[in-house]
Amino acid sequence: LACAAITLGFIVNLAVFGLYASPANTPFGNFSHTIYGLARGGLGWTQIYTEHPETWGMAADEQSSYIYSLAMDSIQRKPWNLVTGISSSYATFFSLDDYYGSIGWFGGEGTIGILARIFWYVLFGLGIFECIRNFKKPTRSLILAALLGIFLSIPFAPPIDSNRMRAYAATIPFFVIIPCFGLSFLTNLLPWKFLRNQESQPQALLPVFTLSAVLVLLMTLVPLLPFRIGQQVKAPSAVCPAELTSVSFRILPGNHIRIVQQESLSQDWVPEIREKNFATRVHNLPNWETYPLFTDVKPGQIILADLDLQTTKEMILIAEWQPVSEKTGIQTVCARPSDDRMLREYNVYFAEEYMPEK
Repeated sequence: LACAAITLGFIVNLAVFGLYASPANTPFGNFSHTIYGLARGGLGWTQIYTEHPETWGMAADEQSSYIYSLAMDSIQRKPWNLVTGISSSYATFFSLDDYYGSIGWFGGEGTIGILARIFWYVLFGLGIFECIRNFKKPTRSLILAALLGIFLSIPFAPPIDSNRMRAYAATIPFFVIIPCFGLSFLTNLLPWKFLRNQESQPQALLPVFTLSAVLVLLMTLVPLLPFRIGQQVKAPSAVCPAELTSVSFRILPGNHIRIVQQESLSQDWVPEIREKNFATRVHNLPNWETYPLFTDVKPGQIILADLDLQTTKEMILIAEWQPVSEKTGIQTVCARPSDDRMLREYNVYFAEEYMPEK
């Protein structure tokens, strides 16, 4: 039954991909970048673009196949590099690093953060011991099975590729509960009975099969509703100079932020962000390739992240607030596409010509 449930997850994923994804895309296409980085000794997913810049202009399916072939060739020529990449992934994952470590979110920075993470690892080890000691209990065996799955997944989602461990966000509950078992083990050694853990059987809010069916529906059929009940939006056309591209958008709550002078507000109030605070937050972003883009945004400008209504593709638009704030509904501007190859996946545009209100 467990194997069937796992298999169903892959089947549902492929079905959803076939239903919603563009035919030009490839399932798990970006995994080829990860494999190449591992094959080169753990240099990260962007290494392919450093060593083979010709991959930038390839279509997604062609790019994926080409990178896989390069990765396999590298492994055959220098297999020890793959071992180095995998071992470095494990070393980083279980390190005390506050950025790439498995518990970088715990304890903060500096000496206090390091001491907190050491204490956490002590409890983590005791928690594993407690789970092994009582592995016949369903909760303990479940935790051990989940931990084994996480451990085996580390080479396929290297910390260096995980954007401040974003890829491991779903594992945080397990990394919290295991030290709790360790703490419970310690308190049960104390002579005071009121500190001892009285374990109770957890009660499910919904039967397992009911919950599974609801989740499958939410992942497969429910996303179709906006396409069925929504109305087609027609964006106004614009004739732009050859070097510019026509893009259309709407100013909506939640799809943009506006950078303002530091002295103009006593505190940030989204969508308005003070310039110095914004600079600090940009510095803390895990997406290092966006630093040059966002650090050039000045007070009086907005950063809009939404769909280009002409192509229905995701985009980031940098525009002046004054001209776009004077209009309502769908707007069209002539914008200059970014020529930064590292920003290609973001479809970045800089508005230069604003269409007058008709």
